[in-house]
Amino acid sequence: MSEKISKIVLGTSRFSGIYGIKNNKKILSLKEVKKIIDYAYKNKIRYLDTAITYKKTNYLLKKINIKRFKVTSKLPSIKLNTNNFYYKISKIIDDHLEQLRIKRLYALYLHRPNDLLKKNNENLILALKKLKKEKKIKKVGFSVYGIKQLKNLIDVFKPDIVQLPLSVFDYRFKKKNIIKKLQDMKIEVHVRSIFFQGGLFCNYKTLNKKLLFTKKIYSKWRNWLQKNNTNITRGAFSVLYKLKKVKVVVGVESRDQLIEINNEFKKKFLKPPKINVSNKILKKHYNFNIN
Repeated sequence: MSEKISKIVLGTSRFSGIYGIKNNKKILSLKEVKKIIDYAYKNKIRYLDTAITYKKTNYLLKKINIKRFKVTSKLPSIKLNTNNFYYKISKIIDDHLEQLRIKRLYALYLHRPNDLLKKNNENLILALKKLKKEKKIKKVGFSVYGIKQLKNLIDVFKPDIVQLPLSVFDYRFKKKNIIKKLQDMKIEVHVRSIFFQGGLFCNYKTLNKKLLFTKKIYSKWRNWLQKNNTNITRGAFSVLYKLKKVKVVVGVESRDQLIEINNEFKKKFLKPPKINVSNKILKKHYNFNIN
């Protein structure tokens, strides 16, 4: 009988304080990172998410045995007209694997997947296929922000896996049934920004200068929590209501945070609130064109 693996993916960007609204740029100690990783493994969390550009995070990870995990990572943008393109991208992956002390990546996302829509995109496509053939990566995919962007990309290259944003403040991909359509195409789906980059936890009065959503939206969210007598973490997971086989990327700054997230994730998902955040706000929040 096979082991039942958690659908939680441990995001590692917060290890080096480079993500989130409440980001204090604090780099975690190696001791705390080890505690987080150990707890994750003991609780059947088997996926780790990093990126080639997370230099400080990867420096911490290389000091820990993560061979037991399925590691997903992101490839930064590379000029497609570069001479010996495959060898350059292969060297980047080889160096990344060596630093993490693993033999291959479970998945490699294109952090700037619109590179596939540019001239000379065949260089990138051929390189990705060759990396898979050489078993340096198992799956190739996109990290996307918008539905139109995703459709344009799939017309050019069918991915094995897609990472996309999903939260109670941003459920475009769920509302438009995109997640189900991807799964019907046998494409694995991982969702990120489940806590809206920390925005769901924020105190509006003290952080309103950093928050791009309105006080009305924030109040609706808090009132829903109160009405359902639930905490923010469990409330955030309500967006997963009636979704199947979706894996969820969560970032933490301590083992205690991961313990709380894991405990709340195991509970029955509530029916989510109906909160409408405009595309204009989402673009500003993600600092990216979501079209």
